[in-house]
Amino acid sequence: MILAILLLVTMPRLGAPQQAQAIPATESRQFLGRTATVEGEIVRIRTAASGAVYLYLDTEPPHQSLTIVVPPALAGQIPDLRAWRGRRVRVTGLVQKGRDAPQIVLDRTDHLQPAPEPARIPCGAGN
Repeated sequence: MILAILLLVTMPRLGAPQQAQAIPATESRQFLGRTATVEGEIVRIRTAASGAVYLYLDTEPPHQSLTIVVPPALAGQIPDLRAWRGRRVRVTGLVQKGRDAPQIVLDRTDHLQPAPEPARIPCGAGN
């Protein structure tokens, strides 16, 4: 009986969307060689001659926390990618060693998403 109650309490609700636990981009170096969901703010976007797009998180290169590499084949599938500058995003993928910082090479467009809005406490709450 206790086991059944524990299962009900700890199991995710059916039909409820599950969000991966995100780590801050500043901690991504600790996850080299592992798949992770990383969250940070896009501070610079650069398009290479090859068509690959580089999204730099949290601080300007070469001191960025993480670089998201969007291959040319996927870059055209993400609408208005350059408008994402200044937005907080979540990216899921294999954290690899990049030239200046850890990087994730995007392999699916749905692995790059806007980060959820933080919960806001209304003014005067708790008074």
